[in-house]
Amino acid sequence: MIYNGRIGDENMVSEKSKEEYQKSILRSFEEIKKIVKMIGEENRLKILTYLLTEPLTFQAITEKTKLGRTALSNHLNKLKEAGLVEKPHHGLYEITKTAEGFLEAIENAYSETEESKKTEEERMQRYQLSESFLKRKRK
Repeated sequence: MIYNGRIGDENMVSEKSKEEYQKSILRSFEEIKKIVKMIGEENRLKILTYLLTEPLTFQAITEKTKLGRTALSNHLNKLKEAGLVEKPHHGLYEITKTAEGFLEAIENAYSETEESKKTEEERMQRYQLSESFLKRKRK
């Protein structure tokens, strides 16, 4: 993480490191833009997310995403062209290390946001309410 937003935090990266990040991103801007564009499309992000846990067949991806065959084929081809998905064996698709790294970075960045923390708090409140309701109903 370049900067976690808390002033004085020892995890904050120095100004020099920020400059290095900036230079690196600017040097690889077109390649990074292409990957971000691929991941930024909802269906492609879902496909990559499903592939995180295991390689999947075309049919399995179709069932999970509810996409038509032509649409799925187009998305998979774009992901392969961007180097985010591989097809090592006939009919089997898997995520690349590059794509895993981008998804991990996205998840790590999101987990630090206020929105993420709020969503988690709401999820816990709903869980506690449902547990309380179920306990009363058992009595």
